[in-house]
Amino acid sequence: MQTHLEEIIQALPKENRGHIHAKEGGGIPEQLMTTAKENDIDLIVMGLRKKYSLIDRFFGTISARMVNILEIPIMVIPYGARYAEIKDILFPTAMTSNNTLL
Repeated sequence: MQTHLEEIIQALPKENRGHIHAKEGGGIPEQLMTTAKENDIDLIVMGLRKKYSLIDRFFGTISARMVNILEIPIMVIPYGARYAEIKDILFPTAMTSNNTLL
């Protein structure tokens, strides 16, 4: 898998590559959470699949579970999305006036 990910990265134009801090494959949310904390990851980028299984629909996707359990920002990319320059970011939150940011 590492080789495949490197091939994908090399296929991207250099100006679109950014910085890759960690690569994990086949992991569950808890494994990714551990890796993210151990490597002081600032952002996790995850892609969505085209189709979901019955199990995904019943229990939820890994992406959805990650969003709910991690305290690290996660960018979820829809299946088939093409790269485009990011101009604006919407940051929805469930914070109330009683919450504080650290």
